[in-house]
Order: sequence, then structure tokens, then C-alpha cells
Amino acid sequence: MKVRVIEAEYEDPYYNLAVEEAIPIAVGRGLVDPTLRFWRNRNAVVIGRFQCPELEVNLKLAAEKGVRVVRRFTGGGAVYHDMGNVNYALSLRSEQNPDMRAYFEKVGNSVAAGLNRLAGPGFSYVPLNDIAYKESKVSGLAASIGEGYIFVHGALLANVDLNLLSSVLRPPPEKFEGKAVRSVAKRVVNLSEIANRILSFEEIADAIIEGFKEVMGFEPYRAELSEEEKKIADQLYKEKYSTLDWSLGSLTLCPTTPEERELIRKVSLGKRGDERGAHQSNWVAKVKGGKIGKGIRILCPTGCGLGHDNGRLLHGTARGTR
Repeated sequence: MKVRVIEAEYEDPYYNLAVEEAIPIAVGRGLVDPTLRFWRNRNAVVIGRFQCPELEVNLKLAAEKGVRVVRRFTGGGAVYHDMGNVNYALSLRSEQNPDMRAYFEKVGNSVAAGLNRLAGPGFSYVPLNDIAYKESKVSGLAASIGEGYIFVHGALLANVDLNLLSSVLRPPPEKFEGKAVRSVAKRVVNLSEIANRILSFEEIADAIIEGFKEVMGFEPYRAELSEEEKKIADQLYKEKYSTLDWSLGSLTLCPTTPEERELIRKVSLGKRGDERGAHQSNWVAKVKGGKIGKGIRILCPTGCGLGHDNGRLLHGTARGTR
């Protein structure tokens, strides 16, 4: 299978997440080939589609440390991002009634195979959605099935600030009420600790590509975002990811106090919201026929901006095909 490989990231974490959703939409419409994307965020906590930010994030500390809070369109738990992360995302055209567990296993085994090549044996896929080194977690997976696509992505700990990670993420209580999804605390470890050296973004991406070639038979080629994807991402950014409604979520079970709501506004919008205005769109949507329709819920079994120049490109695609 020919698979397009993209390495593109932006300073604005909200635009990064808009691009993350735009790619599978374009793949599902047949506008681009199946795609494997690699990217990073500056300091941010990325929460799952069905999570309450005040339950997952130490909002006061996040505001003090300049850590953004971003909601993604897939489910699963909260993860901390900084430039020591390597995020990977696979967008494929979906088959009829796809088996999500099977795709978790394929992607997990592919990433584990690449890491075993890079840093030595000991990495494995752990069902349902973890990649571990021996007893410690190095990456988690989340997924979504949309119109014509299946999407699986994960965040890999390469050289992350684990002290800030452990401080800004709230440890889940033993018991909690309600139906919001809570993150599960697990021991985590950086790849740099395992390899006894700092591994570069490029080294890790190349190793993961090799893992996908080995396990799933990918035939990778380098490319950039298409103009169609940029248009979709711009619209998603403007109407979804830059809105306070999306950051707060539509879960009525979230026990948000006025103080927490103000903190969420700060960590979700900051200067960006002050300069451009916090949109109050009050929407749940999916993209269909080239337009984003309000009032239609994205169905994601494990969960689901103003212009392309909103985020300066940090990492391009100047590297040649190997």
C-alpha cells in the first residue's frame, strides 16, 4: 500500500489538532492517499473528546506554566505534549464495518517494531491501546471512524518533561461519579532513558516508518499537505478548535465552577482568544459535502483555523524519500 508521509507541525496547538482531523477527512473523501503524519506540540495537554478539562488538568498550574489545554476529536485519556514528544497519526480509507481492535493491534505492533529496531528489544503492543517497554508505558493510542476513513494516532514519549507532565495532569481518584471518561494513571518512561541517549525526531519517525513497512507492508513516500486539506483545517480551526464551546465540551456532567471556567478560558484561548474573540458556536458537527454542518454529532467509537498562516510551520518536509 502506498502511504504518504507528512512531517508538519505548527506553533498553534489548536491548528495542529485541526490539521489532525482534516487529514482523515481528506483521505475519506479520496482527495489524498492514506497518510502517516508526524508532528509535535509545544507545551499542551490534549484531552479526549469526552473528557472534562477540570477533572484531567491542574488548570491553575497550567495557566501559570503557559500550558495550553486542547480537546481532540478522538476519545481516550489526557496526554501531555511538549517538543520532547513525537506524535504519529495514521489515516486510512475504511472498509465496511472495520474492527477497531484489529487496527489498534496493527498500529501498535508497527510502532513497537520500529522502536525495537531503534532502541533495542523490549517494546510491545499491550491491548487495548498501549505501547510499552517492559512494564512501562511509552505511548497510548486513540482512534476514530468517520465517513470513509479510519484514523489511529498516538503520542510517544521521547524526551518529555516528566516532572511537568506529572504535575499538570491530575491523578484520577479511585472512584468518581458520572459518565465522563477519566484518564488512567500508569508508569511512563522516556525513550531517551531507555536508549541512554537523546533520540532525534527524525530518527524516531524513520524507525516508526520502518516498523509500518515491516508489519503492514507500507510503501512510503514524502509529501506535503494538499490545498484541500489546508482549507478543511482552516475551517475546522475557525469554527471548532478556536471556540470556547469546544474547549469546555458539551458534557453537562462536567462539574465546572465559574473559577474553573475562567481558567479554562485562559489555558484554551489566552491571547489568541483575546485578539480574535472567543467564538460561542455551541455546536457539535461533522464535515459533509465540503461544509461543516451544525447540530450533527461526530460518531467516534473511541471518542472524535482562520488561515493556513495562523501557525508558523516549525518542521517541514524538505527531507528526501528513503
